[in-house]
Amino acid sequence: MTTPLTRACLPEVRALLRAPEFAKDFATQLTDGWLEAMWRAGDFIAEAATGIWNAGQLVACGWVQTLPLADGTAQALVRLAVHPAHRRQGHGSAILEEIVRRLLAVNAAADSTPRISLLALFAVQPCEEAAAFAARHEFASVRFFHHMEREAQPVPEPAWPDGITTRTFDGSDAMLETWNAAYNVGFASHFRYTPGTVADCRQLAAAPGFETENVRIAFHDSQPIGLVRVDRHSRDGALCGEVEIIAVAPEHRGQGLGRALLRQALRDLLSHGCRRVQLMVDADSAAAPRLYASEGFTTIAVRRHWERPL
Repeated sequence: MTTPLTRACLPEVRALLRAPEFAKDFATQLTDGWLEAMWRAGDFIAEAATGIWNAGQLVACGWVQTLPLADGTAQALVRLAVHPAHRRQGHGSAILEEIVRRLLAVNAAADSTPRISLLALFAVQPCEEAAAFAARHEFASVRFFHHMEREAQPVPEPAWPDGITTRTFDGSDAMLETWNAAYNVGFASHFRYTPGTVADCRQLAAAPGFETENVRIAFHDSQPIGLVRVDRHSRDGALCGEVEIIAVAPEHRGQGLGRALLRQALRDLLSHGCRRVQLMVDADSAAAPRLYASEGFTTIAVRRHWERPL
């Protein structure tokens, strides 16, 4: 029987995710404070968090975060975890069905904004169980992403294209506008792009652990034409970095700006003591995977995404 999960259950969720079989799928969720921050985030739907217990132990769980879509609706990113010893008992299907039921109730609520129209699942490959589960529940495969990592090693000086200047975020309202503009000009052609807002940037800047130097914006003739955003977190007692976004306006691609932004971000992260740096990149991107590989990143996992209408 499925039961609601509350924030008080997070120690049990963390214990479940520490199963060795989840080492790659849930490594991010096991970083210090990540689950607690997720529970506070505006994109987390607490009503949909669901678990299954056996003899007082959490053996399966699921939760949902949302992502806005360009048509004004939202996508529900569904994460499912079933302990290996309790698989093939229908737990994953029961949790998914309960999550769907609760999301439909969220949609029916008078104040539901935006409406959830799409469900997504993802899993590190190869995983025949996940593929079979997705097919059984009528999800279609839509994308692959490379999870890449680079160990701490010297980074060459960035070579900035002529006419390019950069500034880190200064916390001002004007710079929030600039940050948002740089994101939108750089990401408009990306998969599942949704126009960003100043409110989105403000929310990121207000998140625990955010530092103004985490965002660097590139300018040409005083116009924002690219950015890089990073994060630092502790994992297994070591400080790790993450390159969350690199965006470059189409007319400025192919000139070395993305590489320069990446190198500057790596130098900044390493200067703070990060032992390794990670990122996620769309496998269908024309140039990004090659760029990261040429700068010392290697693929440590491939993540497959499936989608279906709610």
